[in-house]
Amino acid sequence: MNILVSLLFTLIGIYFIYNTYKKPSPLISTDMKGYIGGIGFLYVGIMGFIGKIDVLQIIKDIFSL
Repeated sequence: MNILVSLLFTLIGIYFIYNTYKKPSPLISTDMKGYIGGIGFLYVGIMGFIGKIDVLQIIKDIFSL
């Protein structure tokens, strides 16, 4: 299950970066937020893939599930 959640986070990161690149905003700060968010999601997804962090446990802790 952790692999699927990591894959989801990686795909969200790729989408954020692609969407920010293809549809730039007139404000530079909005574009930077898109790139930073995309890189953050990619980082969490890749770290979940290689087993450095347990993404599913982090989500459970955040939402107290």
